[in-house]
Amino acid sequence: EACAKTSATLREFWSNPDNCAAVLAKRHRAPNRLEKYFDELTPATVRFVGDGSYWRRLSNGRSKNPDFKVTGQNKVIELFGDYWHKDDDPEELKCLYKEAGLDCLVVWEHEVYHDTVKVVTAVNQFISAVG
Repeated sequence: EACAKTSATLREFWSNPDNCAAVLAKRHRAPNRLEKYFDELTPATVRFVGDGSYWRRLSNGRSKNPDFKVTGQNKVIELFGDYWHKDDDPEELKCLYKEAGLDCLVVWEHEVYHDTVKVVTAVNQFISAVG
């Protein structure tokens, strides 16, 4: 009975997006290898916020913290790892961010490592585009 009560309490706690965001924001995650490399490629106006410092509520009721934020603009950049995001739809994520008032650029891991010039060009065009 005690286990069932604890389980129900935890389920209720984690079903609240604000609770999830608060707990995850305190983790202050350091950038991984891909994020460090991407950060080196991009201008200083593109800053890493994947440490939980830029949570936003999306229209699907969930909160999301992007990987990078463009300083002074309502633009974010998400890096999609080829393994972890293989089943994710970048267009769906872009739409959710758009509904939250943010433009989003999604960059895939293999693009960062194997087509660096294309990625840098895409990021620079994304930053300079008028929203």
